[in-house]
Amino acid sequence: TDTEDALREIETFFPQATTSPALLVDAGSRMAPMIGITAETYAYAAKALGPIKAAIAVATISLKLDTIENPGGYLRRMAPKKT
Repeated sequence: TDTEDALREIETFFPQATTSPALLVDAGSRMAPMIGITAETYAYAAKALGPIKAAIAVATISLKLDTIENPGGYLRRMAPKKT
C-alpha cells in the first residue's frame, strides 16, 4: 500500500523511525527539508493532519518527487483548510 511504501521510504533515511510514533514524527520533520518542504509548511500539515499523518505524507511525497513540481505546495493541498 502507499502507507507501507511511505514507511519503507522513511526507514531508508531513518532506520529506527518506525519503531515508535515519536521517532516517526521526528523523522518526518527531518525529512521534510530534505525534499524542499519548509518547517512552516510541515508545521501547518502536522497541525492539520496530525503529526503521524504529516510524517507519512512527507514520505509519500518523497516517493513521487519525480512527478511533483512543488513538494511544499503539494503537502499544503493535502492538508484540510482550517476555518
